[in-house]
Amino acid sequence: MEKIESRPNIKLLVAGMHREMQNLVTEGVSLVWESYKLDPYVQRLAEMVVLFQEKVDDLLVVDEEIDIDVRSLESCAYATNSFEEIIEKIQKAVDTLSLGQVIDSCLVLSLQTLDSFTSLPVLQPSCLGCQT
Repeated sequence: MEKIESRPNIKLLVAGMHREMQNLVTEGVSLVWESYKLDPYVQRLAEMVVLFQEKVDDLLVVDEEIDIDVRSLESCAYATNSFEEIIEKIQKAVDTLSLGQVIDSCLVLSLQTLDSFTSLPVLQPSCLGCQT
């Protein structure tokens, strides 16, 4: 969790998996050391923790790539193809998250935000005065 505390957008995207881990810990609290259920529980918990760590690490890498691409919009050439190239890179990064199932249903919100951003009239070639 330390990796994502300062990144609220990432924290939101892994919230579902974090909630599952919390539920699993809650389930384990009721187990006793002599319980025949303890070994399978410990195995499930270990697998969940490793999976969560892997997903967060993957998400951090892709999120950094997206941040770099978004910041590059501020200084890129004022041309349609420049905007399109950067937006395509961002879309590919989002697709990577979706296909890799790195995040839960919050992806829908991110995609809606990206879609609304890319469909802004100000980014259309006619408004930019760009040459294609």
